Amino acid sequence: AHIILFSLAGYISKEMASKYIFECVKGFRASQPIREDLFCKYLGMEICHRAFGKWIAGVQTSNQKIACISFAMDIFDKKIITIHKLVSLLNRK
Repeated sequence: AHIILFSLAGYISKEMASKYIFECVKGFRASQPIREDLFCKYLGMEICHRAFGKWIAGVQTSNQKIACISFAMDIFDKKIITIHKLVSLLNRK
């Protein structure tokens, strides 16, 4: 969630965040399966929590917080349930 937050806040590129997400998932899958729908929902909740609940250095302005919550709500509203669609959404924001 931190990687996506910092990408949406403009500190790292969306391309770098996308590659990182795919590599993390690839590494995790090597040891156990991933339920992509659950992963996407959990990530959306974590983004909401970290943008508004748990203070994160660097995500301070209202525009940064709106970008984060908008991304999280798109996950839920558009029913993003695959990692490929999640990354595609990130690259469109």
